[in-house]
Amino acid sequence: MATKTKRRDKPIRIEPTDWEEVEKRAREIYDSIKKELEKEHRGKTCVVDGKSGDYFLGENLLDTLKKGRRKHPLGAFFIFRVGRKVYGKL
Repeated sequence: MATKTKRRDKPIRIEPTDWEEVEKRAREIYDSIKKELEKEHRGKTCVVDGKSGDYFLGENLLDTLKKGRRKHPLGAFFIFRVGRKVYGKL
């Protein structure tokens, strides 16, 4: 038996993004809340949507990104580890 797939009536329209501006905004937002977050959320993941200005906190990257995607499916997310200079290294 064939399974039905959900089809969208309207195509998703992705707006052009100036990534440098979005990154700059995300960093400014994080810098403005960093000290407050470090008091109670040190070591947690913070994901900032550089387009909307919203941020999300969670215990790990995957859960935090899911929170962000639920509210802003086409968001431009930047990841921070509260109290650290970088999230991780590759």
